Amino acid sequence: MLENKIYFLNDGKEKNTINCIQKTVDFCTENHIKKIIINSTTGFTAKKAMETIKTQNLELIFVTHMSGYKEESINEFDLNLKKQIEKNGYKIFTGTHILKGIEASFQKYYNGIYPSIIFADALRTVSQGTKVIIESSIMVKDAGLISKDEWVAVISGSHRGADTSAFIKPSHSNNIKKFVFGGFITMKNKFF
Repeated sequence: MLENKIYFLNDGKEKNTINCIQKTVDFCTENHIKKIIINSTTGFTAKKAMETIKTQNLELIFVTHMSGYKEESINEFDLNLKKQIEKNGYKIFTGTHILKGIEASFQKYYNGIYPSIIFADALRTVSQGTKVIIESSIMVKDAGLISKDEWVAVISGSHRGADTSAFIKPSHSNNIKKFVFGGFITMKNKFF
């Protein structure tokens, strides 16, 4: 049985990131969760995770922004850090963002409202990190990096650093009704 208490974080971004990572690792250890998906745009959060996580009992999967997110054909993630992640035996995933992708292009050129954009905006009402947790876990599931009915933890944030984490059983993008959101482990405190 998974037990959980939510930690609200409101410290500076670096301290938030370290606290978010450590609380998530502690939760995974206590509840026998073996995989953590760690979202990292530039490599800041990935680097902090590699410095903070000392146990060999966890499989880490790092998720970057897709190439071209900010600038045509450019990926923002630190290439030297990517090599270090791979050398350490961890996985790194870069792919099309399922809640942005082609519908964001249609919205940009033709205006209008599209289902994935509405879904993303609804998730952002909780937090940006919540949207990224759902999105990235589905992307990783679609890539075959998570097996059937497997609980995983996901770490995410708002802009630079991590402030939100949750435990989930992701679904494939073509079967979203099977997605199970277990609960938050850490969450950004928007109020204080």
